Amino acid sequence: LNKLSRKSAGSGKQHDTHGFIEMGGASEQIAYEVKDEFLPSNVGLTIELCPPKAVPCLKYHLYVTTFLGFGANSAYQKYMKLMGMRKVVNSSQNVIEDPCQPQNMQVSLKTSGSQVEVLSAGDASTPPGTTVRLKGTGQFAACRKSLLPLLEADRHDKTHSLGGAYQPRLPLSRSFYGLSEYWYCMEDILGLACMYFL
Repeated sequence: LNKLSRKSAGSGKQHDTHGFIEMGGASEQIAYEVKDEFLPSNVGLTIELCPPKAVPCLKYHLYVTTFLGFGANSAYQKYMKLMGMRKVVNSSQNVIEDPCQPQNMQVSLKTSGSQVEVLSAGDASTPPGTTVRLKGTGQFAACRKSLLPLLEADRHDKTHSLGGAYQPRLPLSRSFYGLSEYWYCMEDILGLACMYFL
């Protein structure tokens, strides 16, 4: 995308680049250019591009890393486990209020110790084996607060992000593009994931 939008070497001039965030099922990846900060070798990558009009060659220092366990499916499983362990607000029906689900949406869970299994979502039916039902309240502020433990925010400081991983300051003045479930789209919809594995 940087090449297509002439943000990298195609024009022979060094330009600010776009950053990328890709959320898969099990992990999330992030990549962006870092200009004035040292990057450890385990998260830093330097690309040198030498188009005909560029003298000297153009160098881009990139921060690139993956956050295992922070993909869409993993995050959903962590959230369901967190909700399944909450205190029941209506003991006669084993209902737990869920601020992140749309108002009145029902999710049936089967809990056993620290294991949580989603049995159904979206309707008011109660499948066999249900031990807890989540009932959506659609409250954004409460949802945001309930999600913070999943980000492991207590492990963050000025140079850390998800799960306490090192991350340089985000260049908020530049644009970022987000992709989600890229592999599944390539595989399930286009049948190309194995042919063009990156």
